[in-house]
Amino acid sequence: MHRVRNVLGDVVEANPYRFSSTVRLVTDAANVAGHLRDGRVRQALAAYPAKLLNRSTNLAIGFMRDELNEAVGASVRASGDAQLMLQWCTSDMGSWDTAAAATAVALLGPQDPRCQLVSARMERLDRELRA
Repeated sequence: MHRVRNVLGDVVEANPYRFSSTVRLVTDAANVAGHLRDGRVRQALAAYPAKLLNRSTNLAIGFMRDELNEAVGASVRASGDAQLMLQWCTSDMGSWDTAAAATAVALLGPQDPRCQLVSARMERLDRELRA
């Protein structure tokens, strides 16, 4: 931390180490949450390319990761936008969201070619969960 403080100067305070109160930080997670709060679901999904700090095993980070993922998924499902749902369902974060997949298929119709990947994934999940 000594080297970091030498490079950044008064931006980092000690005991405990933290950013100075004069610094305004905007995190990726805060950016996504801000879009959701303002009802900008499409922008939230675009700003959410991967789960929050996916390799972290810290319990607090895990809770934040789960909450953010659920908030984005719930917002996508509530949007009624089949294209957003398909985008969500084909991402790593939404690949297990069978509710969004089923809604997208219902909105577009099972014969819509955009639904084929999502339908195939839902069928595979169903087979795996039954086994």
